[in-house]
Amino acid sequence: MNTLPNNYVIAIERAIRRVSFVDTDTLTVAQQISIDGDIMDVAITSDFNKAVISAFLTQQLFKIDLRTEPPSVVNTFHSPTALEDVALSADNRFAVSVDGTSVGQLNMVSYSLEHGDGSWIPADAQAVAVSPDLSGRILTARFDQGRVRLYLIDNAGMLTDTGSEVMAGDTPFNLSYTPDGRFCFVANFFANEIVVLYTGNPNYFGETSRTPVIGNPQTIVVSKNGQRVYVLTTQEVASFEFDPVAQRLSLTGRFNHNLNIVNYFGVERMTLDATETKLIISGQNQLAAFDLNGTLLGIVPGVQSDGGVAAGQASHRLPTDTLLVTSLDGKLQFFDETLSPVIGEVNLDVQGIDTNNVVISRDCSRALVASSSGGFKLLDIDLTTNPPSLKHTVFTPVPVFSLDITPDSRYAVGAFSQLISYSFSDQTVKSIPADAQAVVVSPNGNGLILAASYSTGRIRRYHIDAEGNLTDTGSEVEVGDSPANLAYSPDGNYAFVANWGAQEVVVLDTSSPDYFGETSRVGLSGNPDTILVSRDGSKVYVLNSLEVQIFNFDPVAERLTLSSSFNHNLRPVPIVGVTMMALNSDESLLYILTFVPRYSRRLVAFTTTGEQLYGPTGDFAPGVAICKPV
Repeated sequence: MNTLPNNYVIAIERAIRRVSFVDTDTLTVAQQISIDGDIMDVAITSDFNKAVISAFLTQQLFKIDLRTEPPSVVNTFHSPTALEDVALSADNRFAVSVDGTSVGQLNMVSYSLEHGDGSWIPADAQAVAVSPDLSGRILTARFDQGRVRLYLIDNAGMLTDTGSEVMAGDTPFNLSYTPDGRFCFVANFFANEIVVLYTGNPNYFGETSRTPVIGNPQTIVVSKNGQRVYVLTTQEVASFEFDPVAQRLSLTGRFNHNLNIVNYFGVERMTLDATETKLIISGQNQLAAFDLNGTLLGIVPGVQSDGGVAAGQASHRLPTDTLLVTSLDGKLQFFDETLSPVIGEVNLDVQGIDTNNVVISRDCSRALVASSSGGFKLLDIDLTTNPPSLKHTVFTPVPVFSLDITPDSRYAVGAFSQLISYSFSDQTVKSIPADAQAVVVSPNGNGLILAASYSTGRIRRYHIDAEGNLTDTGSEVEVGDSPANLAYSPDGNYAFVANWGAQEVVVLDTSSPDYFGETSRVGLSGNPDTILVSRDGSKVYVLNSLEVQIFNFDPVAERLTLSSSFNHNLRPVPIVGVTMMALNSDESLLYILTFVPRYSRRLVAFTTTGEQLYGPTGDFAPGVAICKPV
C-alpha cells in the first residue's frame, strides 16, 4: 500500500537517473527509486495514483504506480524520437509528449496509460500543454518560429494537427493553461515576457496581452482557482494576479531565487505544493523550497534535482469500481464488484426512505446525495478521507432528484421544478426556473446542460459558467413521449434520450454549441429507464422494464443498431432522471437496482451477456453510482 506523505513533490534527478519523492511539509526525502533512462520531466494524474516520466536520449515514457510501496515503474513505452516535455490529458487517460529539440524529424507522441501503447504524428513542437476542460485541445510552442499551434487529441488518443496557429512573440518556451481552459500563458524566453492567449472559443484562439519579466521565463505555475500566476525565470520568481475580465496579469511581488536554472524546453522546474503555501524549485542539483513571499524555507538534503518537478497528495480515493448506494436506514454504503461491503459507511443523518439519488464526481473525490428528509437538501461527502465523511449539508429551494456533476468536479447540477447548481468549493446554491425532471452535463467542458421535461416531451439546453451561474439558452427540441433520462457520449457530440412512454431512444447531435437536434431514434422492447454509454462511445446500454438492450453506435450514420440483449427478470425502479444501473470500468458487469419483492429495492449484478452473478442484496433508496478511473 502507498505510504507517500500527505503532501509531496516528485523531483527528477536526471544526472543520476533517480526520482525522489519529497515530503513538502518536512522538506525531507520520503522515497527514492532508480529509473534506467535519461529522465527529464514528470506529470501526475489528478487522482494521484499514477505519474508519467519522460526520457530524452533513451526515447521513453515510464508509467509509475504511486500506490505501490515504494512507487514503481509498471510500463515503459519506447518512442520514435527523444522526449522532453510531458503533459496529461484532462481525463488522465493519455500522456502527450514532444521532442525537446527544434531540428530534425520531430514528433508528438500520445501514450495510453490504460493500454501501454501509443501513436505519434509529425509536429514541430518543443513544449506542450493539454487543455483541462476535456475538449481535447492541445497547444504547442514552436520555439524557433515564435508560434503556438493547436492540435487535438480524441477519445482514442489519436492526435490531429488543426493547422491553426498564432504568433506568440519571440521564442515561446513553455505553456500553462488556467484550470478552466479559457486562457493559456506562454513563456517568451528571449523576449522576457509572458503572453496571455484566450482559448475559451473552440473555433479561435489569440493573444490578449503581454507582461514583462526579469530574466528568461522558464516555468509558469497557475493556482487551483486560476487567480494567481507564478513565473520562474533564470533570475527571479514573479507573482501575478490574473484578471479574466481584463485578460491580463498584474505584478504583485517578486524575489530572486539565487539558483542555477538549467533550461529544458517545456519542463516544469517549479511547482506549488499541494497546499499552495510553498513554491518548490528544481535548481541545478538541488531542490529548494520558498514561501510565497520569497523566504527560503530550506534546501532538501540528499536530492540532486536537475529536471522536472510535480506536486501530489496521498491518495485516499476509493478503489476502482466501488459502488455507492444509500440504504433505507440513512447511510451511504460502499460495495465491491461482488456486492460485498467495503470501507465502511457514512451516516447521513437522514431518513433513508427520503433520499432521492446519489452521484459521484469524475475524479471520485466527492459524492452527493439528494434528500427530502427534514427539508430539501444535498449531502456532500468527502471521499478522500479515510473513511469517507459527510462534509457539508446544504438546503435547496426545491427537492432534487436528477443530479449530474460537471467534468471538472467543481459543480453539481440538479433538477426538479428548478435547475440548481451547487459549488463544492464554497457550498453556494444557485437556481433558475426550469421545467426539468432529468438533467445531464456535457463532458467536454463547454458548460452546456441538457434538461428533459417529462410532461411536455421536450429537451432544453442550459449553460453553467465558471462561477456556477446558470442560464437558459432558449434552445429546445421536441423528442416525443415522456423523456425520462439522458446520457451524453464521452466526447459530448451526441446525447441519448430515454423516451419512457414511446419505448424508444432518441439520438441528438450536440456537437455544435449553437444548435442541437435529432438524428435518429430506435424502438425498444420495454419502457426505458437508464442509459449508459461505453468509455469509447461505441456502445449504449439501455435498461428497460423487460430487458437490458445493448446497441452499437455509429457516429457517421448517427444511429443505434441493436447488438445484443438479455431478459433481466427484474422489476426496475423507474424514477425520472435517476440512474438505476451502473457499468464497471472494464465494461463486463452491469449493476441494476430492482424491486425484490414489491417494495424492497435490491442490487443485482449481471455480466453484459446476461448471466446473473451476485445479489440481490441490500435494502436501498434510489440511485447507484460507481467510481471509475479517469
